[in-house]
Amino acid sequence: MKSFKKFIEETKLAEKTEFRATAWSNGGDGYGLRVSKNDRDNFFKKSEKKVRLSFSDKNDSISIDITSSFWNNCTELRSAEIKDWFRKKRYLPWDKGYPPKFLIKKISRSHFKVIKKISR
Repeated sequence: MKSFKKFIEETKLAEKTEFRATAWSNGGDGYGLRVSKNDRDNFFKKSEKKVRLSFSDKNDSISIDITSSFWNNCTELRSAEIKDWFRKKRYLPWDKGYPPKFLIKKISRSHFKVIKKISR
């Protein structure tokens, strides 16, 4: 039988719908949002090959392929559209070592929305 403490922890996790992501660049033309491994495991399903990402200031969403490396050590959601959004919002360039951070909300099983930029 599960302990009451374990039950409470699992319940809080099940109720959690938001997580943080950090802007990411490969140093070249690749941009995206880096998700912690813990949040990746809690919010994403290995069976999903694509997710949708919306932005708080846009009505449409983009489709992002989930690569096999996402389930290893490269936990970034990568997309040219994310780079375009960074540019539009004037998040580029960021100070070295201080990429912007964002609050992401899970809307449905494979749909996420960037809610807002948050402080470092």
